[in-house]
Amino acid sequence: GAWEQLGVRRADGQRFSRQDVRGALLMPDGPGGDAFLVYHNFNTVRRYNASDYYALGVGLLGSSFA
Repeated sequence: GAWEQLGVRRADGQRFSRQDVRGALLMPDGPGGDAFLVYHNFNTVRRYNASDYYALGVGLLGSSFA
């Protein structure tokens, strides 16, 4: 996929499950920090609270239940 061609890898080493979903790379702490692929739901959460950290926290919490 396009992300893999750019050198982006999942933390667990698995391939991205879907190649047809548009996403964005979020690096909240700059180039030396962690990076996250975020999708449409990230922007949906940001409409409620414009903080990237808040939206990322909601997404990470939700993923822990999945």
